[in-house]
Amino acid sequence: MSIMNKEDWNKITYEDVIVAIEKFNTEHPSYNKSRTTYLIYNGFDYPAKAIRKIAYKVHFGTDISVDEFSGGDESVRFFRRLGFHAVNENTGLGMDIKKISSRKMGKKSTKDESIVHKNKVISKKEIVMKKNDGEILKVGMVLEWDCCTEAGFQRILDTAKSSDIDLLVFPEYCTHYLHVEHENCLCDHELNNVYEKCLAVSKEIVKPIVFGFEDSKGRLYSVYVNADAKKGETRTHRYVKHVMTSYSAFEEEDYMQFSQTQFTPIVLKNFKIGLTICYECEFPVFSRMYGLQGVDLVINCTGESVIAHKWGLFNKARAIENKCSVLVTMKYSVDYGSGRKSRTFGYNSLGGELLPYNINGSDNEWVKDGIYVYEVGKACNDTEYTTDNINAEKAENKNHQVDIPVNNVQKLILKSTEIDEGIYCHSVKNRNENLIICLVDGMDILVPEKFLPMLYNPKLRTIKHKRYVLVNRHKHLTEKTLEETLSPILKVRAMENFCVVILESDNFSKCYQTSFNKMSQSVMASGDVFKIDISRATGPEATWKNKNNDNMLKKWRSNYEMLIEKIAK
Repeated sequence: MSIMNKEDWNKITYEDVIVAIEKFNTEHPSYNKSRTTYLIYNGFDYPAKAIRKIAYKVHFGTDISVDEFSGGDESVRFFRRLGFHAVNENTGLGMDIKKISSRKMGKKSTKDESIVHKNKVISKKEIVMKKNDGEILKVGMVLEWDCCTEAGFQRILDTAKSSDIDLLVFPEYCTHYLHVEHENCLCDHELNNVYEKCLAVSKEIVKPIVFGFEDSKGRLYSVYVNADAKKGETRTHRYVKHVMTSYSAFEEEDYMQFSQTQFTPIVLKNFKIGLTICYECEFPVFSRMYGLQGVDLVINCTGESVIAHKWGLFNKARAIENKCSVLVTMKYSVDYGSGRKSRTFGYNSLGGELLPYNINGSDNEWVKDGIYVYEVGKACNDTEYTTDNINAEKAENKNHQVDIPVNNVQKLILKSTEIDEGIYCHSVKNRNENLIICLVDGMDILVPEKFLPMLYNPKLRTIKHKRYVLVNRHKHLTEKTLEETLSPILKVRAMENFCVVILESDNFSKCYQTSFNKMSQSVMASGDVFKIDISRATGPEATWKNKNNDNMLKKWRSNYEMLIEKIAK
């Protein structure tokens, strides 16, 4: 058998494979039936070599014989490189759960699927969860009330103890229940004291817990303890908050050494778990540190009520780009204000909204001290997604300074200076501002280590008055890919980086900006241009400056850039 040059296969894109799947579904091409190697997509099993063969023709326009390339593990690696899930049942490659059986070619998976819902809670008897061949982790997220009494706290513990959940998670800073007092900056002793008291709680309810804690130096921790840890499981772990805090983990001496343990995944029942705190969900690097280690779940412990649409988008993006589940809980607040809500969030690895049920109160609403249970499976079992409204109402910018040609950013690039590969500087006519244009091809826009090094490129440091534009270019897109994956990601890229995001393909043109409070805006084309307000495109400089009563400091940026270098390597 002659094997195709590996470089040829590297040219085939995510979109090529999606088109190949659609052709397979509609045209029913002939193929050699696979006995062991499958591409799994949206609950269907596809013969891996057949899809590769079609994808090759989609990209190159010519046929290829199945004898000219390998199947098996090589095909699994090919699809996984593009972000798909594929398995070789003969060798087990790609199977993160025990061997999957009883699947039929081209038919919907026989496993039950989760229900997609919109911002609501259901009763436990209504829930329809996937019955995976692998493990399920049941996580109880406490929607804790700030004025909870000791009796109320004990009620939460008693409910958790009598339940079948595997992990109980409290929001950011809640150790006032444990009567932990500050001890004159003896921070290590304080932490040990917290570990001791949390281990007592864990032992009482016979379950591991995640608890929020602030030490006397102002460090905010998420502390994990498991008094009954089995061999290979994590007994204690602490994570220190990085942003929107009076004392950042970035201020630790020898931060890179500190981060080695900071981002070590927690192990519980064969699941790997990462922790983040509150506003860290707005920064892709923190979750990505876990995603590159193949975690199954990232838990975000938030302080209090949030703008639900905004918080949902950020955490949905963290799930999609890291191919893991994401869960969020927070304190319950009676006085919402500014459209804020107190609730929990859950997303699977495809960005599908997960269904919780409450075991400590009403099933019909988000209630104080509710314990909202999410059943989390392995990423390879996820089949449900939540579509994004790609046709949401758009608006022209009333204030605009720059016109970007629709589907023709190249016109600007031709008048720009190349700074580095894929990075250009365009001087804005009649303004003392420089447009930094970063080109990100295909599904690399899902990968933080692909685009963040461009926005934070050291060669940009000497350029003044920078305004940032991320341009995501595709040869062809299906509406399905745009709805399920790209639309939420592109919105979040604008929000998290405070920049303009442009989508260019042969069949879709989109433009996104963000408001000053980091809400997403879809910009309507005006004729053949997008009119851009570059005052809302100041990029990293908008984030890393002394603001919010010194809860965000410019000096922290250097260690954030070190994390970017780390994930890029």
